[in-house]
Amino acid sequence: MMLDLDDSEEHMFHHGATGYGVEVYGGTPNQREAVFRKQFDEPIVVVDGRNADSSEDIVKAALLAMGTDEEDIEKMYSVGGRELRRALDETESNFVILEFDSLAKDVQTSVAQMMKGVAEQLSSDDVMLGYACNEGGAVVNAEFDLSARVRSWELE
Repeated sequence: MMLDLDDSEEHMFHHGATGYGVEVYGGTPNQREAVFRKQFDEPIVVVDGRNADSSEDIVKAALLAMGTDEEDIEKMYSVGGRELRRALDETESNFVILEFDSLAKDVQTSVAQMMKGVAEQLSSDDVMLGYACNEGGAVVNAEFDLSARVRSWELE
């Protein structure tokens, strides 16, 4: 099955939030990333979960990719979903977390809960959230409430 976001409103998951997510699984890490780069409009912010030990690491990498100065990030009291959502809204960037299921289980839960909050509070209808995983269902298993916001596609 190939990911087709232009299919119909079926892919616009209207569940009270503007943000919605796509989980792409199967294939190789490079194939999963290529699907997002092909399907999501620019700008796309991509953070590799293999390089993160916490949800804060994910947010810091995303903020840097969106042009936030490293010194400004270090000055922030906390770095989390609120800062990520604000930057995504300001830049209207799509956001992809690669290899989500390579994160430690507790970090997966923390990131998924944060992303649920981000999805619920995005003010731009055009911002999309993506997750690349080795096996399908990793995102929803980490935070069940994302089942209304995340759809999985398997690469064949």
